[in-house]
This record gives sequence, structure tokens and C-alpha cells, in this order.
Amino acid sequence: MLSPRDLALLAGKGLSLRVEAAAPASVLKITPIHATVPVLKLPVYAAPRPVADMHVAQAALDFGTVSAGATTMKLLPLAGATLDFSATPTTTRPLLAVFELHAVDPRQQDSVLQDNVPSIDVQYVGVTSDYLTVANKEDARIFFAVATYGPWSTPNEVRFNFRISTSVTSAPYMIVANSTDGFMTSLGARSDAFIAATSTGYYFSNSGDPLNVYRPADVQTAVFNNNVMVFSVPAKEIGLSAANPAFAFSLDSESRTGDWRNMGDYVGRMTYNMAKPGLSLMNGQAGAPLFTDSPATQLQVGLNLVPYATSGAQGILLLHLHNGSETRAEAVTVNYHWPTEIRLPIMRQTGP
Repeated sequence: MLSPRDLALLAGKGLSLRVEAAAPASVLKITPIHATVPVLKLPVYAAPRPVADMHVAQAALDFGTVSAGATTMKLLPLAGATLDFSATPTTTRPLLAVFELHAVDPRQQDSVLQDNVPSIDVQYVGVTSDYLTVANKEDARIFFAVATYGPWSTPNEVRFNFRISTSVTSAPYMIVANSTDGFMTSLGARSDAFIAATSTGYYFSNSGDPLNVYRPADVQTAVFNNNVMVFSVPAKEIGLSAANPAFAFSLDSESRTGDWRNMGDYVGRMTYNMAKPGLSLMNGQAGAPLFTDSPATQLQVGLNLVPYATSGAQGILLLHLHNGSETRAEAVTVNYHWPTEIRLPIMRQTGP
């Protein structure tokens, strides 16, 4: 805060302000400079956005001993500072995306990662689906999530390729990647109409679901200056159906800030079954796994023991889209115990 004296000097042009980014990246540091010598004054343009500070209230979700044939439900509480989006200047609804966590990837060494770009250094990978809650199974969607160790300025700087196969023994034949309308098909200019594009070969489809699910004209999802990304794709577009609900996938990343293709990180084979997920995360709603990021939100998590234990899932991945960069991605451990049965032989003696 400026003192009354500094405010008076500022009004009388006897004071200048130095504005610089500080840690965390969402904070601006403002330093008063008393004008004892002439100061070159330049216009400053800033486009600040509101930042939440949300997190889960507990680092682990304990289901105790669960039945192998049923889904056990638990509440995952949220805590922290949300955004009041009821009136200007803060009309942005803070969003939380929830996924089954399938990969925790360590930070790459600078000598390994091309271009030394943390925005393509993968930290977490997640997946979920609305197959169990959507009325018409033909309308089911798969949702992928990626979180990196550093932010990109624009999604045009990075590319993430989910390579998908509906057979665990065949090579990947479908790719889901972040793109823009028209770019992948026509090799034209990039735009800010970001989508999750799909491909069965070299060329990608010319349209797709918006990146982070919602159109920017409808919902502000913080696609710029972020390190988390949500992909939405119709299940049928990647070869999935009620008869064929399972798939394997991998993820690789590329930097688009220099040459056409500078390879980054790679996360190997993961598996998911949209008809038998290990975790139920949709809170009973059809559509995207996005919720208002607020302590008032009640997240119900269902654990299906056998699919969870056999799929390679590693917990719950939460993406706080409107948090600061240091706290956007959060992993929650899932604890459980297998049911036990002790069967003892019964022996009896017959006869004399």
C-alpha cells in the first residue's frame, strides 16, 4: 500500500512506480521511486486475472476395507480461497476438473528435455469418462488431463499427443492432440480457437471439442498462462463403444516455440475402461468432470476395487484451473484394504 505522502507525490508527478513480476508468478511487485532525477515514463498494459487458492482438505482418501463386488462412496472435501464470481470485477467462475490419476512423471533433467522447456515436462496424466452417467451411451465422452512442471504462454507453444489403441496388442492408431480450428488439416496459421483434435492418420479433423471443454465465449477456462489442460473427445471417435469400452494410451509432448517439432517428454502405456472405471468421479452428472472450485462443492468419489487395482490407477488428479501456477495440479492418494476371508477345514472322526 502507498502511504498518504506517496499518493500525494504520485498525484504531483513527484513519484514513479516500478512494476515487476514477483514469485509467485501471479503476484505483481510495485515499488515507489521518488523522482530526484528525470524519469522516463512508459505506458504499461496489464491484463490481470483473478486467482483462487483452492485445495483438497486431505491428502489421502481412505476407503477402509471395501467389497470387491460393489462401489464404495466417500466424500472428498475441498478447502481454501475461492473466487466470488457473482458480480464484477470478479465474474470468473473458478473451475475444478477431476480425473483418475494414471501417471506421475518425475521432472526431466535439462540435458534430457529438448529446449529446456518446463511447459512440455509432464507431471501428471489423468483420464475419466461420463459413460456411466450419460443417458445415451452413444454420446459418451472420454476426458484426458495433463499437468506440466511449468506454464505455457499460449497452447500454441506446446503440443500434447495422446496415442490411443483399443487393443492392447496393436500399435496406436488414433491421436488426440491440442490444436486450433483448421491448423492441423490445412497447415494454415494458428489461431486462438483451441480444440482437442483427433486423427486416424497424418491429418487431423478440422473441428473438435473446445480445449478445456467449454467455448471461451461461454466460460473462461484460463487456457493462457497455464500448466494444466483438459481434452474432451467423443468416445465413438476413438473407436470405443458398449461392446469395446477399453483402450490403452500413451502421451508425448512437443515444443512449438522453435522448430516445427522439438520432442519433449514421454509417458508410456496406460489403460482405461469407460464401462468399468476404477473411480466414479462425475457426482452423478452427465457431461464434463468440471465443478465449481469452492469449499461448498461436495465431491463424491466411488471406488470400484477390482478395476481400480488392475488398471494401474494411482489416485485422484484434481486440476484447479484458476489457481496460481504452483498449486493448479493436485494428486490425492486412494487408500483401501482388500476384503479377507479365512476358511478353516472341518475335520471329524466317524466310526468306532
